[in-house]
Amino acid sequence: MHVPAEKKIPDQWTLTLKANTSGAKNFIPAGAAFVVFDADDNAWVANNFRAGSALSGSHCPVYRYDATPASFSPVQGGGLLGVAFGVAVDPDKQFISFGNFGWGPELNNPQEGSISRFYYKDGRPVSPSNGYTAGLSRVQGMAYDKAGNLWMASVGCQDPFAPAKTGVYPFESQPSAVVVYLKGEPDEENVVICDQFPVKKHFLSEPALTRTPYLKIFDVTPDNAGNAYVSCIGNYDKDNPDNCALSAVYKVALEGKKLVVKNGWFSDYHDTENDHRGFESLRQVTINGHGDVVVVGVTSSRATVLSHDLSHVKGYYDINTYAPWGVKIDQHQTVFLANFGHEKSESAGDETLDVKGLSA
Repeated sequence: MHVPAEKKIPDQWTLTLKANTSGAKNFIPAGAAFVVFDADDNAWVANNFRAGSALSGSHCPVYRYDATPASFSPVQGGGLLGVAFGVAVDPDKQFISFGNFGWGPELNNPQEGSISRFYYKDGRPVSPSNGYTAGLSRVQGMAYDKAGNLWMASVGCQDPFAPAKTGVYPFESQPSAVVVYLKGEPDEENVVICDQFPVKKHFLSEPALTRTPYLKIFDVTPDNAGNAYVSCIGNYDKDNPDNCALSAVYKVALEGKKLVVKNGWFSDYHDTENDHRGFESLRQVTINGHGDVVVVGVTSSRATVLSHDLSHVKGYYDINTYAPWGVKIDQHQTVFLANFGHEKSESAGDETLDVKGLSA
């Protein structure tokens, strides 16, 4: 168009639709996290808690293209309880699985952890009333690879996560683990578990193969070549060094019915508040078009770009980033970081993006 540049029509549009209903008045959205789309392009949203309470949520909303709830929304049953970051749709987009994590009062923590699975057409739960539990202990991130294997991050640790009250749930912690349901099948013979990793308890120590709940594995992302990248929150305990575990990213390979740790990277972030190096509370991990690995850290308020073999850091995204939990990369290799927010957001200037909770 032969018009001044400032009057040209943009070649991209973003339409934001806001919804505050799930389809049931007493189950509104609360603590929305990750989202996936089914074969009908409905959005299935991970929902963490029950609005107006300190209880884990037992429902997840499903939205049509125009942000109105699907006729069967919200979905319930099948063990659904306190879904956090875990939701995945199978390669055929027929079944949606949610990872149950739980928080709040003791009775709202799913002791074993589980996943709940639903049929996309009618929201019918196909998992049992307690969910599929084989090999799992409090599930966070999860994803299918192109072969239909379901990879899951099993946190294992029973230490409450904020905003739950301090203390320990009276359940036995399990080692943090990567769990794979081969072909998505949850029966025992198709469950593959890796719960031993090279762990560093101090920045200057050598990594040692360890089973520990304090890795707090958060996310797992397959690369569709039989490998997956695993992000670990890590743990800092000034009173008990044995409970420490540096934040880390591991590359894990699925070889037959065995998971093998191929490489690892340990955070070098220096936290000036506690003078501890290596703990940055890592969250989601993804892979860019060059095969590089991008992982976000809450404590560090940055995203770190790692080489595909995790041997070195290639760079950081740390402008307008505040405690990011999520990272996604589109087909044009634009990196989107989902900020959890900033404690001083109320006094922040309009030029920042922390109040809006995202950056690109």
